[in-house]
Amino acid sequence: MAKISTYPIATPVVDADKWIGTDASNYDQTKNFTAEDVAIYLNDYNKIQADSLRYVYQNWVTGDVRKSGSISFATSAVGDNVAFSAVTGFMLSKYTKAVVDVSTFYSVPLVGSQVIITQCNNVSQFGIYGWDSAVQDGVETNFWDIGLTYVTGNGTLDNTVDYFISLLGYNTGGSADKNYTETFGAPLLVWTVNHNLNKKPSVSTIDTSGTEIYGEVEYVTDNQVTITYLTATGGTVTCN
Repeated sequence: MAKISTYPIATPVVDADKWIGTDASNYDQTKNFTAEDVAIYLNDYNKIQADSLRYVYQNWVTGDVRKSGSISFATSAVGDNVAFSAVTGFMLSKYTKAVVDVSTFYSVPLVGSQVIITQCNNVSQFGIYGWDSAVQDGVETNFWDIGLTYVTGNGTLDNTVDYFISLLGYNTGGSADKNYTETFGAPLLVWTVNHNLNKKPSVSTIDTSGTEIYGEVEYVTDNQVTITYLTATGGTVTCN
């Protein structure tokens, strides 16, 4: 066998090119490793240092397991190809594909900021959004319910394809004080408001006829208040 150094160099490297190596998971057997599989390993397991948050879009269907490291929708079978312009929110795994818990990032600094979501292998496919809210899902606690406002973009979320989420503009509301408004259409005795303002805001409420009403306000955390009424009430709350 000739010395390896005497073999010609193949350029450019393509997905099907192979290297010989040792398979540590199978009794150190000698195996071929393709360039494509090496690239997948480096990207999916965060072996290349980067500050991007990487997820896969999953067209979740009732009965499926919602994947760790995924973007999905609460509604079943939304579609394999979803236009960025149609997205107003989604469920986001608290883990990236690299199995890193980054959920604390979803509230601060992202709430009130602008983000860009880009297809990892085609940056011309992107959506820019205002990141309006981030609340841990009450049932699937490894996922967060993200509220978005579409700004601009091009293309679609495609099933099984990977996407980066990156901070584009921090707190795009500037120095102005942020506020939060939520409407409760169905009458409830207790309104639970996840405002994510990171403070104890002033709270004002009106009923469905536009009349100011009053309930007992409890500041559960700096990001959540509850309002308790004597009778079940529907209406709108504003937190400032």
